[in-house]
Amino acid sequence: MGSASIADLVAQIHAAPHMVVYEFAGAGSLALLWLHSVGGSSRTILEATDHYANASTSDALGHDPEQFVSAPVAAGLAQHAYQRAQRLAAGTVPVVGIGCSAAISTDYVKRGAHRCAVAVCTRTGITHYACVFRKGTRSRAQEEDLVSRIVLRALAEACGLPAPVVPRLNRSEPLLVESQPATDALDQFLQSATDTLSVYPDGHMAPNETHSGVCLLSGSFNPLHDGHVRLLQVAAHTLHRPALFELPVIN
Repeated sequence: MGSASIADLVAQIHAAPHMVVYEFAGAGSLALLWLHSVGGSSRTILEATDHYANASTSDALGHDPEQFVSAPVAAGLAQHAYQRAQRLAAGTVPVVGIGCSAAISTDYVKRGAHRCAVAVCTRTGITHYACVFRKGTRSRAQEEDLVSRIVLRALAEACGLPAPVVPRLNRSEPLLVESQPATDALDQFLQSATDTLSVYPDGHMAPNETHSGVCLLSGSFNPLHDGHVRLLQVAAHTLHRPALFELPVIN
């Protein structure tokens, strides 16, 4: 995608009915610039947030992630963005939530890989995009450009447009794409059509169940570890009743 093809793609995105909330951390700001550089961005963009500080990312996720540049973080930002889009659009148009977390070249040598994770959340599920860049072969501006092109491709696909090729990636830098369909119950919950969603060990989900006579251990549990399980066991033993984990959407 050259500058002309980027402008053409953005114009097609603006012509689509979808509206987007975009949340990014570490890189991806050029994607927002490109969207605003073509007339009609008010038909596409509901809101965009740069979670540049780790504390800002944690606040959006509701917890401190083990790794800030990862698929779970991108997915968490995308889900947060999707819920924001649902509220802002008020059901009038199809909405998209996009999350991006990235680590790119800076003014010191980073120990970890330069990489990005992008996720798109829609009513049909979540699509993940991931790429690890060859370290030391590009400037910060070039890596920012690549991350933003991946974001733009993800948005284009969410709008039902043909997926543009992301140029300037080497053979050793495959762009990995994986889709995770939403269940009906999860989709309803994300759209705030239900107040609660019970998830069972076998993966079964049930909306708006009443759990009387149980105690709830509230937290993010991301990741769930032995200490959390022990706390739940102690709570059940102390109160002499079944205990369940609760993941609150709003603290």
